[in-house]
Amino acid sequence: MSKKFETGKKRVFALIGHGGSGKTSVADAMIYLAGSNERVGKVDDKTSMLDVEPEEQDTKHTIVPGFFDIEWNKNQLYMIDTPGVSDVIHETQNALQAVGGAVLMLSASDGVRVQTLQVAGFAKEQGVPLVACINALDKEHTSFDKVMAQMEEELDINPLPLVIPIGEESGFNGVVNILTQKAYLYETDGSGKIKATTDVPDDMADTVESLRENVIERLIEADDEVMEKYLETMEVSDEEIALCLRKGTINRTFTPVFSASANLVIGMRQLLDGIVECMPSPLEERPRVTVDPASGEEGSLELANGDEELLKAVVFKTMTDPFAGRITIYRVFHGRLGAEDTIHVFNDNKETKEKFGKLFKLHGKKQVSVDEALPGDIVAVAKLKETVTGDTLTAGPALMFKKIELIAPPLSFAISSKKQGEEDKVGTAINRMLEEDVGLVVKREPQTKELLLYCMGQQHLDITMMRMKRMYNVEADVRLPRIPYRETIKKEARGIQGKHKKQSGGRGQFGDTWINMIPQPRGDGFEFVNQIVGGAIPGNFIPAVEKGIVEAMVRGPLTGNPVQDIRIELYDGKYHPVDSSEQAFKLAGSKGFKAAFEKAEPILLEPVMRLDIAVPDEFMGDVMGDLNGRRGKVLGMDAEGKVQHIRAECPMIEVQQYASTLKSITGDRGTYTINFDHYEEVPSMIAQKIMEEWKKKNEDAE
Repeated sequence: MSKKFETGKKRVFALIGHGGSGKTSVADAMIYLAGSNERVGKVDDKTSMLDVEPEEQDTKHTIVPGFFDIEWNKNQLYMIDTPGVSDVIHETQNALQAVGGAVLMLSASDGVRVQTLQVAGFAKEQGVPLVACINALDKEHTSFDKVMAQMEEELDINPLPLVIPIGEESGFNGVVNILTQKAYLYETDGSGKIKATTDVPDDMADTVESLRENVIERLIEADDEVMEKYLETMEVSDEEIALCLRKGTINRTFTPVFSASANLVIGMRQLLDGIVECMPSPLEERPRVTVDPASGEEGSLELANGDEELLKAVVFKTMTDPFAGRITIYRVFHGRLGAEDTIHVFNDNKETKEKFGKLFKLHGKKQVSVDEALPGDIVAVAKLKETVTGDTLTAGPALMFKKIELIAPPLSFAISSKKQGEEDKVGTAINRMLEEDVGLVVKREPQTKELLLYCMGQQHLDITMMRMKRMYNVEADVRLPRIPYRETIKKEARGIQGKHKKQSGGRGQFGDTWINMIPQPRGDGFEFVNQIVGGAIPGNFIPAVEKGIVEAMVRGPLTGNPVQDIRIELYDGKYHPVDSSEQAFKLAGSKGFKAAFEKAEPILLEPVMRLDIAVPDEFMGDVMGDLNGRRGKVLGMDAEGKVQHIRAECPMIEVQQYASTLKSITGDRGTYTINFDHYEEVPSMIAQKIMEEWKKKNEDAE
C-alpha cells in the first residue's frame, strides 16, 4: 500500500506544451530523481515510464495521458503527462480540470508554437496556475533569452525568470537560482548529479544581480502588505519572498520560469522544488464550478480537507485494459472513498449507483493498490458499469461538476464494417473508443444515412483505427462522407398542372391540381399555402396534395438530394365524386411539383463551412492563397502576437481533408475549427459535373 500524505503536502499538476517540447522526458527525469525508477526512461528507446501504448512508442508522441505520483521533499506530486500533438490535444484540455497547476513546457529551439498558445489558453480558461520550463537547452540553435522574449511577446502569462542556464547548447552544464544567487553545476552524463554548488559565476554576476532586483520588485506586487513594507524599508525577508512567489503563481499574477535539459537531467531538481514551492496544494486550489442537477443553477465548490467531508470527485479519463476492462480515473476534491464503498454517480441529472471494488493508482501501465482515496488523490477503479468521463461521484447531496466545453473535432469520415456481418462488432468497438476518447464524436447523417466519425485530424483517425484493431480485433472501412447537397429553384413557375388520371375497369383514380412554385429566401425552408376557394378540391384531399409534394421533395430531380426553400401555392383543381381519393391527389401533387420544378430554373446547393484558422504570421499568405484556390472567402483576420486568426467560408467539399493540408502548409503549426454555416449555389460547371456523375451512377445501378 502506498504512503499517506497530508492534503497540504500534495501537488497535482499536468505537464503541458506542444508536441516535442519534452514533457514525457521531463516526467521520466522526475520519476528517476525521486527514486521511482532505477534509470531515466527514454522515449527514443521505448523505455519511458509513461509512453507505454504501442502507438505512442511507434510515433514517439504521447497520445493518451500518462499518470504517475512521486515523493519529493516529503511532498506527494501527482503528475499527468499530456499530449501536445494537435490531433489529440483535446486530452490536455480535459486533463486540466483535474489538476491544481500545470508545467508549461517550451523547447529552447522551437520556442512558442501554436499548440503552446493553445494549451496556455486552455489553462487560462480554466484558471490553472502555471510554472514554465524552457527545456532542451543542451541542443543546437537554442537560446533561453530568445524563448523568454517570445513568451513575453506572445503568451498572456507574464513570465518571471527564476532559474537561468549556465552555458549554451553543448556548453550548458548548470543553472543559477536568481533568488538564492546560487549556481548548481551538474554532471553532463545524464545522471542528474550536482557536482558543485557555488556562487554565481563571475561572468554572470551582474546579470543575475540585475535580474534579482527586477524579480523581487515583480514578486512583491503579489501581496499588498509585503509591497507596502518594502516601499518603506526597501527590505524583504526570504519568508516574504516565498509567500509572494506562491501567492502570485496561484493567482496567475506571473509565471515562474525554469531552465532545464531533461536529456541530461540538468535543472530538474530546481524544477521539482519550484513545483512544491509555487503550485497550490488541494487546500489552495481554485474553486470548481458546480451545477445543481435539479435546478440547473451554477455554484462553486471550495476545496477542503478532512474525512468528515462528503465525497466529491470528478471522472476525467476512461481507459480500457485488456485484462481489467474499463478503467475509470477520477480526482478526489472532498472527502474519502474507500474500497467496497457504494456511492452515487450523477450523470446528466440521472442518478445511478455504482459498487466500487479495488482502488489503485496508475504508475504508467503499472497498477499500485490503495486502500482509500483522499482529497488531492488521482485514483482509478475498474469495471464501473455506468460511469463515464465527465461524471461526478458523490456520497452526499446531488451535485455535478460543470463539464468543460471541449474543442469540436473538425474532420469527419464515413465508417462502416469491413467484413459483412460485423456491423454490430464495429458499433461496439466505436462505442468503447468513445468512452476512452472525449475527442471522438459519432453522428448519423440523416440525409446520406452514413455513420460519421468526427475526429481531430488524420493522425487521430489513424490512431483510433489502430487501437480498434489492436484492442477489439475489429477493422472498419473509412471514407470521405458524401456531401449532403440540396436542390432549390431560382425563379417562379406559375400555373402548373399536376394531374393523375387512371381508368382500368371499376373505380378509377382522378386528381387534378394547379400550383404556383415560388423560391424562398435561403434557409426559410418549405411553405405550403392552400388558396383553394369554392370547393374546387374538397378540404379532406388538401393534406394529400401537400404530402405528395413533401415526399417528392425528399429526392430532387437533379441529383436525388432534398429540395429546400420553396413555397407552393395550391390555387385550383378538380375532383371526381367517385374516382377521387387521397392517393390520387397525393400523386397529382407529386406530378405537379416535378413539372413546376423543371420550369423554375432548378439549381444545386452545397453546404458552406465556417472556418476559424490560427497560424503563425509567416504562413498567413500561403494559407489565404490555398483558401482562394478552394473557392473560399476570407471574412476577416485578427492578430494575437505572432499568430493570425483567419475567419473564412469555404464549400464543404473543398475542406473535407483540410486538416492534412493545413498541417502540410504550416508544418503542424496551424490549428482550426470548422462548423456548418449555410447553403450556397454550386457554380454551374461544377454542378453540371455532379449531375452527370449522379446520372451515370443511377444508370450503372440499373
